[in-house]
Amino acid sequence: MANLLAELPEDVGRLTFELVVESSPRDGAAYSLVSKKVKSWVEPVLYRNLVFVSNDLSGKLCDIMQDPKSTKSPDFFATHVKSVVIASHNPGENLLTVLKACIGVEMLAIWPTFSESGWSNLQMFWVSNLGFLAPVRLALSGDALPSDSYTFTPPLFQRLTHLDIVWSFGEKWRWKELLGLRYLTHFSLDIRFFPADCLQSLGEITPCFPPSLVVFVVWLPSSTDGDENGITKENADAVSEGCVDMRLILASMDDLPLVNHAEVIVRHYPDLMRDWSGKSIGGDFWTQAEEIVANRYQRMRLSR
Repeated sequence: MANLLAELPEDVGRLTFELVVESSPRDGAAYSLVSKKVKSWVEPVLYRNLVFVSNDLSGKLCDIMQDPKSTKSPDFFATHVKSVVIASHNPGENLLTVLKACIGVEMLAIWPTFSESGWSNLQMFWVSNLGFLAPVRLALSGDALPSDSYTFTPPLFQRLTHLDIVWSFGEKWRWKELLGLRYLTHFSLDIRFFPADCLQSLGEITPCFPPSLVVFVVWLPSSTDGDENGITKENADAVSEGCVDMRLILASMDDLPLVNHAEVIVRHYPDLMRDWSGKSIGGDFWTQAEEIVANRYQRMRLSR
């Protein structure tokens, strides 16, 4: 391996290893043992996208960060970590240590798998450390927040271009503050858990969008017989024709959606995990929504 590297131009060798590690992250750690030079190439790729589904993972990474023998620069994680997905039952102190080190993160998703007292640590972090993080894309469940923090004014929100909220009815979000997010172009609202109550409030939310907004995605359950609050052919057709809002797109996470409609986005949970960890296959749901909205405006122009 060493002889082969010596024969390759450095930029070619670096690109080769980066591509290999991107396509097979599980093998990346082995490549970092080839040489110090290769390690400096592959480690930024290995740590670019972090996904936490258990405390074991955050504990191991915390140990790496705090290793006194580490050869990584003090700002390694702040510089190279670009996306963080938190989807664990009980994020603990280790995860908070990791999050504080990743202050350069551009894409952040915080999804508690269910509401538990263990999230109190993250809630305390939320209150005391908002100013340290400035992502451009944020996915957030209200369950992860203290009950008095449903606001869009903290520094965390000010650079956002893409925002996804998992909204449970009863969470008193200050929707009018969305107007202050001047860079926001894409907004997504997941109301699958309380569709009937939340749907009634959509008319109050859309006037609060900033002028910059071009895409509005609403996640609903697929309709079952007699349920008018899920995705039906009738409401999908109405949205497709722009009767509600030209920017509005309906989306479903159901494995077998009952409505097969050209303008309804279907993304399963693993797809969303890839979307928010920078590993989308064939474009993320935001890209799909952009294409639907563009086609909708095109139809409108042609019909004049």
